[in-house]
Formats: sequence, structure tokens, C-alpha cells
Amino acid sequence: MFGLSLERVSVQGNGKRPILDIASFSVDPGEKIGICGPSGAGKSTFLHMLCGLVVPCSGSIFWGDTDLRSLSENNRDLFRQRFLGLIFQEPCLFEELSALENASLAASFVPPSARHDIRERAAFYLERFGLPKTGRKVVSFSGGERQRVAVARALAGNPKVILADEPTAALDQENRKHLMDDLVRCTKQEKKTLLMVSHDLKALARMDRTVELRDGVLAGGSSNLMEEGR
Repeated sequence: MFGLSLERVSVQGNGKRPILDIASFSVDPGEKIGICGPSGAGKSTFLHMLCGLVVPCSGSIFWGDTDLRSLSENNRDLFRQRFLGLIFQEPCLFEELSALENASLAASFVPPSARHDIRERAAFYLERFGLPKTGRKVVSFSGGERQRVAVARALAGNPKVILADEPTAALDQENRKHLMDDLVRCTKQEKKTLLMVSHDLKALARMDRTVELRDGVLAGGSSNLMEEGR
């Protein structure tokens, strides 16, 4: 099983300023977790810590049986590449490439034997999201189309976990709904774990439960399961 378990985790900034101080936190495999809180509360740092881009000064971060904090930088990179899919507020696409070239970018960083599967999955998700695979460079895409390419890119490597940082923030209301429909449907059907930072109340309501970060501390949470009838 590939759940998440944090114990006594702390992250410090310059001058040993505390950024995160998490006593304990756990996520079951396949759960969809929303993370909310005011600006500057440490939400993005929290996600970056969960994927190994930020290393805490104390505590443990277990994904399944693997303590992320104990890995070398190179092994954290390999772990992230193999198990985690990342979605950011800005899609961060290469303008001169097609949707398929952007969505299958991970194929450039894996052994040749694994490249075909990544490209096949990227094409599958682009088609599922109603996007043209080739023929148009993403420079001509709308904001909603770009972010769906970014979701396809995150899913193309078949990760166990998706970490999303404000994925709907730059979108209008209609595209926010379309993106969340795509993201929730895919993670639910494929039993992937989803942790999403957001200020979007409608997006947070699509999660199984929501936790709140305030001043780097988990201040509480709520379940959405009863409301959704799930």
C-alpha cells in the first residue's frame, strides 16, 4: 500500500524561521485531500516537502515503506519521477511544442524501454480531455487547454500520487469545473491519491476531506464525504 504518514516534521527558513511544524498527518491510498489556508501559511512548501523538493530538518515522511527524508537527492529525484505527478498553478509548457510533445515530456528522462508507454498514456489522456495531440503548438491554446495538457503530463507517467498546487487559480469558472471534472474522474477511476492546495471552495468540495494550514501548522480539517453522499 502507498499511503502517506508524517511524524514530527519541521521545516525552517532563513535564520531558522519556522515554516512548517507538523506533529502528524496521514493519507490513505486513493484518498483525495484538499489543503487550504491563508497566503503565506506554508501550503506550497508543504507540497514541495511531500515530493522531496524541500527537505525537512527533522521528522519522517513515509510514502508506503519509503522514508523520503532518508533518501539522497538523486534517489529523491528518481522516487518523484516514478511515483509522483506534479501539477502547478502555471502549466509551465514549452510553447513551441505540441500538446503531445509537452504531455509526454517525461519520456525524455527514462530508459528507452519505458518511453513508449509514457507517450501512449499522454496521447490517451489528451484524447480523453478533448485536446488535439498534434497539429497545433500550445502557444495557440487557451488557459483551460494548457492546464489540461499539464494534467495529462502529470498522469502520463502513471504515478501513484498527484500533487496539485492551485491548479484552477488562473482559470475562469467554466474551465475550473472542466479541469476538476477531469482530475477527479481520473484519480478516482484509477485509484490514485490526490493532494491539492487550493483557495477554490468548489474545487475543495470535490475532495474527500480538507485540512487547513495556518502559520505552518495543521489547524484542523473536515470531511466532505457526507455532503457528497459518497
